[in-house]
Amino acid sequence: MSEEAMKHQYITDDLKRKASFKKREAIIMKKISELSILCGVEAGAIIYSGRSDPQPEVWPDHEGVQQVIERCRGGPVSERALNKEATIQKRIKKGKELLMRRRKENRTEEISQLMIRCMLGKATPSPADWHDMKMVVEQTLKKINS
Repeated sequence: MSEEAMKHQYITDDLKRKASFKKREAIIMKKISELSILCGVEAGAIIYSGRSDPQPEVWPDHEGVQQVIERCRGGPVSERALNKEATIQKRIKKGKELLMRRRKENRTEEISQLMIRCMLGKATPSPADWHDMKMVVEQTLKKINS
């Protein structure tokens, strides 16, 4: 019978279902063991049946499965925590740099608008604005000259 023709459905009889589960569980564990040995790969399996057995079935053992999981996640939990903290610190630094750059851009735009209003006689700059206006004019001249 081909895979496509085979109909899979829930086994309603408890005894048959448990027997089928145990048989298929053993087959899966054997296949994982063969995969690991024949192909030289790290493998692990956790099968949790739930109600019938409160402890999950693992291969090769709890420690072996934990090592495979840690390798997949990128190292032990303590190393991952340090890596996450470093990544977060880098993101915070980049975010602060971006914020400062945007604040500077916004201030430059505000000063440019203020200069236009001053030329039209609609505004009077404060002493701090005069300083910022000088900086904007100098930056604009640098851009023009380059």
